[in-house]
Amino acid sequence: MLGSATQTILRERDSLTILPPVGPTIEQLLKLEVDVADAVERADPSDLDVLGFGEISVVLRTKTDEGEFVAKRLPPFKSKAILDRYQRNLETYLEELAGRSVHVIPTSLTALPPANGSITVYCIQPLRAAERIGPTWLRSASKDEGEAMFERLISTMVEAIDDKVGVDSQLANWIIEDDDSLSYLDVTTPLLKDERGKTTLDLELFMASLPWALRAPARRFAIDEAIDNFHHPRTAVIDLAANLNKEGLENWIPTVLEIANAKLSADSNHIQLTAEEIAKYYKQDAMTWAFMQKIRRADRVWQRRVRRRTYPFLLPGKINR
Repeated sequence: MLGSATQTILRERDSLTILPPVGPTIEQLLKLEVDVADAVERADPSDLDVLGFGEISVVLRTKTDEGEFVAKRLPPFKSKAILDRYQRNLETYLEELAGRSVHVIPTSLTALPPANGSITVYCIQPLRAAERIGPTWLRSASKDEGEAMFERLISTMVEAIDDKVGVDSQLANWIIEDDDSLSYLDVTTPLLKDERGKTTLDLELFMASLPWALRAPARRFAIDEAIDNFHHPRTAVIDLAANLNKEGLENWIPTVLEIANAKLSADSNHIQLTAEEIAKYYKQDAMTWAFMQKIRRADRVWQRRVRRRTYPFLLPGKINR
C-alpha cells in the first residue's frame, strides 16, 4: 500500500521515460522521490540508501523484482524544453562514445513532469557489485592486473578523446567487468563540444547548486577549465592520476605516468608527465572543489535559517581530498 504522499504524487503527475527504459517502475521511482523530498526538507539524507554523491547530484540504490539499480537524481529542470535539449545531448554523447568503442553501462532517464515549477529526473543504471568499481577493484588487484587495467583505460582515453568528445577519466567512473573489460558509468554530464569549440552542456543547469552571484566566477575559473581538461588526453590523464590521491591509491601514480607517457609520446608535442605536475594539479583541484562545497554548505545555512526556505539539494558530509 502506498503512503498518502505517494498517492498524491501519482494522481498529480504523469511520467515520461526517455531513452530505452532500464530498471525500476514509475511507481517505485515515485516512492523513492517521496523519500528524497523528505530528506531534502530535513537536509538529512541518513534515511536514504545513498551510494555516493557527485559534485551536483546524489546517487541512490533502488531495489526491484528485476534486481538492484542505481538511481542518480539530477539537478531540477525548469522546463520540458530544457529537458529535451539535455536528452538530445545525452543521446548524441552515447552515440559518439559507442562509435569510439567506449562501452557504457545501460542507461535511461525517467522524468517526473512538472511539480512546483520544475521537473525531477532520475538517471537509471543497473547496480554493479561494489568490488568491481575502479578504486575498490584496484585495492585488491595484483601489480600485473593493475597495470593491464591502466593500459586498457589509458588506451581508451587516447583513442576516444578529442576536441569534440571528452571523457571523465577518474577511476570511480569505471567498472571492471568480469571479463576485465571496462564500462563507463558517469554519462550524466555529456562532454561534447560543437564545431565552434563550445560545450553543448547547459552549464546553468549543473551550476544550480551554487549561489547565483558565484556562478559566473565559478564557470570562468573552474568549470570551463575542468571541461576542457576532459577533451585532451594529456590533461585527462593528469586528472586520473591526481585523483588516485583522493582514493588513497597514490602508489599507482608512477604506473599511470609510465603508461601514459609511453602512449602519448607518439604526439611530437607531448610534454612528459611528472609526479610534481600531478601533485600540483591535485592540490589546486582539491582546494577548488573544497571551496565550492563550503560555499554550498554556507548557502544551505543561509537559505534554511535566515530565509526559512528549503534548500533543494542534498550535500555530502566532509570529503577527504
